[in-house]
Amino acid sequence: MSGKDPPKVKQSVIHSFNDANCRAKVLLASTKACSEGISLVGASRVVLLVVVWNPSVKRQAISRACRNGKKKVVYTYHLLAEGTTEEEKYGKQVKKDRLSELVYSEKNAADNDDESKFSDDDSA
Repeated sequence: MSGKDPPKVKQSVIHSFNDANCRAKVLLASTKACSEGISLVGASRVVLLVVVWNPSVKRQAISRACRNGKKKVVYTYHLLAEGTTEEEKYGKQVKKDRLSELVYSEKNAADNDDESKFSDDDSA
């Protein structure tokens, strides 16, 4: 399935794949095709072959298989070749994710809430 497929074709493929009686065991799809508006609750594994610069695109693609109420574990794999630009991009993506966690963590949010309770007069 690719981002160029018409919506009706995508929906048909997704519906068939998510059916418990479906004989298909593998669905090949691009991250562009899997980034928005689809649900792949029939998936138990997500294998990423391409590293994208924006970590949120990766998370969105993985989230298509991890939906609320799903009881099956979903395993995620990144296939990388050593010494390639993909490996370098993945390393930068990991650093971006970590930085995002540090900036937007719950503890950090709580600290910011405490600071916002003071008025301009209190901080002087």
